Amino acid sequence: MIKKIAALLLFLLLAQPAVADDRDKVVGTWKLLAWEVEFQDSGKRESLYGTHPSGYLIFSPQGRMMALLEGEGRKTPQTDDERARTSRSRGSLL
Repeated sequence: MIKKIAALLLFLLLAQPAVADDRDKVVGTWKLLAWEVEFQDSGKRESLYGTHPSGYLIFSPQGRMMALLEGEGRKTPQTDDERARTSRSRGSLL
């Protein structure tokens, strides 16, 4: 039993993480070109935010992330009723 525990500890000490540090490859601002959802049961694809949604994804060197997604043709709401309706629509933030 002690040999097994010692072997496990030795393995854990010598094992190197399998995850590479690829942070520098994704740091920056990324523009959204398309957004499609594929349903696993049918294989059907659907553009939930229209064919030309707008959005950005930002990754900072400090490990922070920010995302903005807006549906195609979304207009700025002018009244409280419109603001309430747009906050419940698919065009709002995830």
